[in-house]
Amino acid sequence: MLRSLFAIWKHRAGYWAYWVYLADGLLFTRTVINGII
Repeated sequence: MLRSLFAIWKHRAGYWAYWVYLADGLLFTRTVINGII
C-alpha cells in the first residue's frame, strides 16, 4: 500500500518537474528572442 502510494507520488513529482522544465525552457527561449529583436 505504502509502496504504491510512494510510486504515485514519485510519478506526480516527475510529471510536475517536466512541466516546470518545459515552461522554464519556453520562458528562456522567449527571453533570448526578445533580446535578439
